[in-house]
Amino acid sequence: MLVDGWGGPSQGATVAAARAAGIPVMLDAGSVRDDVLALLDQSDVVIGSEPFARELTGADDPRAALRLLLERGARMAAVTRGERGVVAATAGGVFEVPAHPVRAVDTTGAGDAFHGGAAWALAAGHDFETALRIGAVVAALKCRTPGARAGLPGREAVETALGASLTPPRIHP
Repeated sequence: MLVDGWGGPSQGATVAAARAAGIPVMLDAGSVRDDVLALLDQSDVVIGSEPFARELTGADDPRAALRLLLERGARMAAVTRGERGVVAATAGGVFEVPAHPVRAVDTTGAGDAFHGGAAWALAAGHDFETALRIGAVVAALKCRTPGARAGLPGREAVETALGASLTPPRIHP
């Protein structure tokens, strides 16, 4: 389940129900607000913007936010940095994923495109690093076209940009 903290009290209840049912929760953390902070401890995956990370910790280094997010219970955490890519962490360590190069026309909706691509990839069974790479490609390709939705790429365009198939790994129950 992908949430962004804008759903009010009902979002918290929905997240609690999802977790009780064993459904992983991804939080799109764009800003430090009470609704977002309330979801931090309930989210398996937290992907925040660089301004969110800075405001959350008061530190310029996104790794400080990654440490805090993992301490608060996230299994996977990442900080998006636009054209400078993503810094991410799991219990196994910190890693970076580069931004996908593109000539940007309009970045409106790029963050949402990134989160949607990453959420799809995780739900399909891809590992966290691959999910972030897919998210980066979806966001970059979206930026080639004006508007928040008009440029969203289809599977074929993402596969071409990645140079790889998006066929998900086999998920065993």
